[in-house]
Amino acid sequence: MDPQTDDDLLLEIIDARIRLGDVLSKELGDQPRGDQQFHECLMLLDRLDAPLSSQAQVRRAWINLYRTYTLPMPYGTEIEQINFDTIDIFEKFEVELGGHAPYWRWRADAEWKGTRRLSDRQAPLGDILEMGRTAIMHADRAVELDPSDPFNQSEAANTRFWLAYAMHEGGDPNANIALEEAIGAARALAEKNHREGASLLARGMDLRGEILASTGDYAAAITTLLGAARLHDAAVEHDPGNKYIFRRAEICQARIALTYLESSGIGFPNAAEQGLEHIRNAINHLNHRISLGWFDELEGDYRGEYADIERRLLNLRGNSTPDIP
Repeated sequence: MDPQTDDDLLLEIIDARIRLGDVLSKELGDQPRGDQQFHECLMLLDRLDAPLSSQAQVRRAWINLYRTYTLPMPYGTEIEQINFDTIDIFEKFEVELGGHAPYWRWRADAEWKGTRRLSDRQAPLGDILEMGRTAIMHADRAVELDPSDPFNQSEAANTRFWLAYAMHEGGDPNANIALEEAIGAARALAEKNHREGASLLARGMDLRGEILASTGDYAAAITTLLGAARLHDAAVEHDPGNKYIFRRAEICQARIALTYLESSGIGFPNAAEQGLEHIRNAINHLNHRISLGWFDELEGDYRGEYADIERRLLNLRGNSTPDIP
């Protein structure tokens, strides 16, 4: 639709900058430049003739929520409050804006983040499931309205992953079913060469391996996690400047090491050696992130955890002296 007013034109510019910020932050891992785009969007929203219009309010709310994940703000009640205030704003304007795909995509994004917040504070599982399923429904609505938009497709896959993750954390016996649906959605993206497809698929495989390990099926868990590691490595090779993809590859290596440690004495005679190889891969990844300035304690400082896994694997091997390459 051609813009009819100055505000319509400005909103088109704002949406273009939001899209650019998304690409820079999510796909290219360039958080500073992505955040700059969102900061400029907020300034442009203030220049609207109707800065409190529904169109302005939902964009401002979503951008402010997005930036809580990029600015140095500690996790906790403040982020949770911003998250649920954002959802309230979207609900307020559903009738007016419900014909627009971006509205549903942004709302679904706020809702799967809300699912994570509920899971983090161990809310009743029923509340978590309701929020997660609502996020999926709204992401699917965005896809229905604009199926060609890859951002809508990735949002639909993301919502499924985070519901499965929350179900697993909450002990829901159907977490496996939800996870397989999430993996299917991610695989469909990967087959379309969607930029986030391989990374989302790898994360789904990570969670599948974690669930298998929790049931004691270490052989299947390790096979699954090794497959996930190959996907992570391919994603890093495809997009070496993306710090988030690199970090996920690191965490996968550590999870493989921990699984070998947990499986020791259950049919894995070389568990210590194999585990040491992978925990040292994780340590090397972490050191590389630090050298590139990609380390952020707010995202999790795993140095102590990695050192403990390595120490336990060394003890398992019968060598108490670290031999770090």
